[in-house]
Amino acid sequence: MSDPQAEHIARAKHVLRYLKGTASLGLVYHRDLGTEIVPYSDADHAGDKSSRVSVSGHVVQMAGCAITWSARRQTGVAHSSVEAEYVALSSTCREVMWLRSLLFALGFPCIGPTIIRADSTGAIALSKHPTLHTTTKHISVAYHLSRRLQDDGHVDIRWVETNLMVADIMTKGLGKAKHEQFVEHLGLTAVARQGRCWNGLVQQKTISSVSTMGANWVEAVIASESEARDSWAQYSLESDQLGIA
Repeated sequence: MSDPQAEHIARAKHVLRYLKGTASLGLVYHRDLGTEIVPYSDADHAGDKSSRVSVSGHVVQMAGCAITWSARRQTGVAHSSVEAEYVALSSTCREVMWLRSLLFALGFPCIGPTIIRADSTGAIALSKHPTLHTTTKHISVAYHLSRRLQDDGHVDIRWVETNLMVADIMTKGLGKAKHEQFVEHLGLTAVARQGRCWNGLVQQKTISSVSTMGANWVEAVIASESEARDSWAQYSLESDQLGIA
């Protein structure tokens, strides 16, 4: 930033405090949940108050945890929330098709269409039943990917209520309760790090890793808080096994 103000410094400190307070959280995958990909797509209409550009966000989960996620500004100004959500769906579809191709190459082909969850009934209707309307006819052809992929049977876009829209955390600031709810839904869990327990919440009792799809998946047993507090785990565990830096 060329001209930082006190407000910006305060926000930066807030982010740093949050990162320090959540340093024990890591992504824990569960191999027994299989390789089905579970995508969520969302948008915040005109979220940028200065440019009025919307923000697209998506989260794709597998094995009970997030594997890819994105939050980025859209290139143009969306005229409505439906348009913003429709543009976001196009970005999510591109990510889904890449993951489907990757899984196929690794010997884990997707069976049937991938279900993409969205919370905009208008955007879903536009992707399933194309109509020429004064409010949508200007949308670029480049964003009609979701329509073609549904016709080809690769994806199926379905509605999910906003309270369950995990990608909401990617598009806007949320209240404490909602933020913590979605953090948990992302699969972030307090995990052992460098052979010790963080915050007395996790004790590594049993650890097994298997090489699946080129990555180490870890299965950890969560101990009771009192047990973990009384005795720190003494097991050595490489940090890269847990997928955290």
